[in-house]
Amino acid sequence: MEQSKRIVLETEPLQSEMNVQEIEPSDLMDFDEHGFKKAVQEINSGADFMQQLISNFLKLNVGPLELEEIPNLIDDPREFVFKAVTRENPVMMGALKVSSDKARDMVEMPEGFDQIELKLKVMRYSLPADPNEESGKMTVKNLLTKLEVNADGEIVVKPDIVEALRKRFELRAETPFAKAVFKASSALQHALNENKSEFTSQNAVASLMSNIFVFDSESREISINYKTILSYNRPLKHSAHGLPYRG
Repeated sequence: MEQSKRIVLETEPLQSEMNVQEIEPSDLMDFDEHGFKKAVQEINSGADFMQQLISNFLKLNVGPLELEEIPNLIDDPREFVFKAVTRENPVMMGALKVSSDKARDMVEMPEGFDQIELKLKVMRYSLPADPNEESGKMTVKNLLTKLEVNADGEIVVKPDIVEALRKRFELRAETPFAKAVFKASSALQHALNENKSEFTSQNAVASLMSNIFVFDSESREISINYKTILSYNRPLKHSAHGLPYRG
């Protein structure tokens, strides 16, 4: 079987790229495209490993291997292949039934088994990352819940898993206050970007942000510091040393 097909990753337009007139009351602020692609790639890598594992297992010619059977194969590969070879029938020596322990020693593992056993040992140290797991690594059972076999017999990431990941990497304002702050800051961002020549450094922006509002501790109301705005009536100049100031 061929490697699983890749999922096309598309992201929504960033809210910050919209004009202020186009800003809708959406709670979507941004999208962590890098984190999303990395998470999907991690699971895709797991799908590729499972694809290769099944392909290698089929070469043993001891029967099929379903996705849901992989945890049993990983837990005890020798026992799993032993049962596949014997079809779980008792091993007989003449008229005597051989015990399971002795039978496992007697039955020769098919050619290629050692490579599979080695791959499974390596897999324990190369599973995709999963921040939801205490160990930081995705368990095999957890990984398998994210995969399915498509009509072409390829192991791929389930579409609903991709959609869930997409939502996980959306940066959203969730509370009414967060939404209000986002809407106001988006409008202010647009206005400042329309006049970006007035700013020469991060400090200039920080100075504006720290001085434009005044908080009244008694009434808990916020008012505009008009003196800060009036200071921008003065043109931006540069000293003999090239330092910006308003004169």
